Amino acid sequence: MLKLDEQQFLGETTCTLSEIITKSNMTITLELMCKEGVTAQTQPQNYGKLISYAEESLASKTTTEIVFRCLNLESMDHFSKSVRAIIVCPLFHQNSLQT
Repeated sequence: MLKLDEQQFLGETTCTLSEIITKSNMTITLELMCKEGVTAQTQPQNYGKLISYAEESLASKTTTEIVFRCLNLESMDHFSKSVRAIIVCPLFHQNSLQT
């Protein structure tokens, strides 16, 4: 099991699917934020942005494909660890996530 406290933090953000699909182009740009409880002195203020896009798949109503793409990342040794992961979880499970 991936232990989040052993990973390098890149930022966090949340949104609902309805926030994305109600946009005219079904795209939303979210600012990555600092973790709660982490002070501004220990973490930089600019974490970047996450752009999310949604579209309905006519082939299947039960399968979801999520694709994340990073561009122009600064070389800050964030990804030198052997496990590279983005964790996506439903908001109602966020507090009970076993990490």
